[in-house]
Amino acid sequence: MNKVKEAQVILKDLGLPKLQQNEISALSLLALCDIHETGSWKDAKKTSLGVNRLLPIN
Repeated sequence: MNKVKEAQVILKDLGLPKLQQNEISALSLLALCDIHETGSWKDAKKTSLGVNRLLPIN
């Protein structure tokens, strides 16, 4: 299972509504935890990012 799918399972397990268990929410969780595709959940960090750093608008 890839990291995005794993993050979606976590969002589901946390009880988020189905509409918030999407790819963008999963990618946001990964960004906030500073986890990359090859990273491990045990290395997750508590990161504080603003919306502009999560979803940059060009």
